[in-house]
Amino acid sequence: MANASVLVVDDVEVNLEVVKIFLKPYDLYVELADSGQRAIELIEAKNEYDLIFMDHMMPVMDGIETVRIIRSMGSEYAKNVPIVAFTADTTPDSEKMFLENGFSDFISKPVDARKLDNCLKKWIKSDREEIEENAKSCINFEEGIAQFGSEEKFKKMLLSFKKHVPALLKNLEENSGNEYLISIHALKGCARTIFMNEIGDRANELEIAAKNNDWGFVESKNAALIKDVQRFIDVIEER
Repeated sequence: MANASVLVVDDVEVNLEVVKIFLKPYDLYVELADSGQRAIELIEAKNEYDLIFMDHMMPVMDGIETVRIIRSMGSEYAKNVPIVAFTADTTPDSEKMFLENGFSDFISKPVDARKLDNCLKKWIKSDREEIEENAKSCINFEEGIAQFGSEEKFKKMLLSFKKHVPALLKNLEENSGNEYLISIHALKGCARTIFMNEIGDRANELEIAAKNNDWGFVESKNAALIKDVQRFIDVIEER
């Protein structure tokens, strides 16, 4: 879960420190807020967290009111960020109440390491999981399997892509000249062969720009394309 961030909201300093200790092995960035108002200020300042743990019983502004305000901020992030009720109030009715008031989940105090672990895995994707989801979204597996006749044959094509495309990416790092034009044309063909259509379209745009000597456009789009293709290559398994 490296690079993920968590906000813990609780008015009791000891509780904040306890949760921080339990979260330490996960290599998360952890921010602490001692009130609902402070949590709102952090989110209004465009801080984005992968997960928020929210205490219920806090003075001035309790957890339910805090979540109501966050959800009403209007941004897609505020509407959808996972917010987990973190409280000693553990009755079935209270869990239902939290879920009906904008919370995404519920975990009880005192901290139970196993429940905390399950909660983190449920709401925070690992780097690899996120990359795999992105990879699946940019390739049409159904068309690929249909075109090559079987899943096994299509997997062989993916392995061929993994083997040969890194050399093209290396050439594309130069982002100028005739060698770039040859390599971006080849990448376009390779991507479309495995029904990686969005990547193929982006490569086609860069090929047209290179033919027109529009190297400014190439420079502005080239690095992102290389990065996205490399991320896809990294999750193709050698089996």
